[in-house]
Amino acid sequence: MRNPMELIAPADVELTKRADGTLVLRSRQPLLEYPSRVGAWLEHWAAKAPNRSFLLQRSPTDQWQGVTYAEALAKVRRIASWLLQQRSADVERLFSDSPAVIHLAANPAGAGSSWSAP
Repeated sequence: MRNPMELIAPADVELTKRADGTLVLRSRQPLLEYPSRVGAWLEHWAAKAPNRSFLLQRSPTDQWQGVTYAEALAKVRRIASWLLQQRSADVERLFSDSPAVIHLAANPAGAGSSWSAP
């Protein structure tokens, strides 16, 4: 099993105090390589561990339900295909309160670049 501390960058930060009271923390650690798009990690894990649980939630009967990486990727691709065929206003309306899979689908469809978490 991998050491969880290897997954977290060291707490090596530079603190800058601004005149307005703002504190800026900047990591001294160089940024490592990362994918150019958010869906790349989903494709990676769908290939490496397709049957591993990905997005899960408790059902009304307190059972875990959800999708595997492979199932999520298949849904993302179907949704992305549909998004590419829709009008822009219709797509924007979906993003107001959609599940994570919709947001992942928007990235390959080119519609998710302005989405941010609340």
